[in-house]
Amino acid sequence: MLHKRRSNTLIIKLWGRNIGFKSLCGKLPNLWKLKEGVQVVDLERNFYFVRFNNRQDYMHALTNGPWIVFGHSLTVEPSTLRATKSNLSWCGCRSLNYYMNTMIGAY
Repeated sequence: MLHKRRSNTLIIKLWGRNIGFKSLCGKLPNLWKLKEGVQVVDLERNFYFVRFNNRQDYMHALTNGPWIVFGHSLTVEPSTLRATKSNLSWCGCRSLNYYMNTMIGAY
């Protein structure tokens, strides 16, 4: 079920510049010429989840790069978390607990 909810989700990273969450959210619709909206989740260190409401928008953003934002490269890749009983594990990183409760619960 988690994989299904993330099937139209990309992980993106802006290299070489931190433009801030609101600036990036404002830039993406024009950059990708979106037909419908997206939800963006800040993962820290200039990594973001971008969940698309429209499969065509998702495929366009994934396949029609390279993407440049304010002169810096924006990399995109599909979010491919596949949780199964055979590959689940626990990690005792203090900051990871925050992500698991907020980020993954949102998707």
